Amino acid sequence: GGKGAKGAKGGKGGKKDGETRSREFSHGGSLYVRNLPKEFSDEDCEKVFGVFGKLSGKTIKAADGYAFVDFETRGAMEKALEKAQEKPISFAGQALNVQEKTKQPRKGDKDVRNTRREL
Repeated sequence: GGKGAKGAKGGKGGKKDGETRSREFSHGGSLYVRNLPKEFSDEDCEKVFGVFGKLSGKTIKAADGYAFVDFETRGAMEKALEKAQEKPISFAGQALNVQEKTKQPRKGDKDVRNTRREL
């Protein structure tokens, strides 16, 4: 008999209601920031990116050298991106690598180019 425990990968419905909503792309826009110094904090993030507009969320993995910064408006995110392209945004003398966060599958980052077909 089996209740299909093996097929956990493909479930369509998400029952985690409040938790993942902030990760959806319904808000303004998100930046993927690399080359962060290990001491980069929430407050630093507000100082560096808050000047472009109100932040709606952030995920900082300073130990791994990266962060995701979510803006309330797409315009604010684009402003930060433009600024970063004109002149690198730096923190503590370190130039940060700033790019728009794209929708990509999280599993197996290396195989991203092979998964395009599935869409």
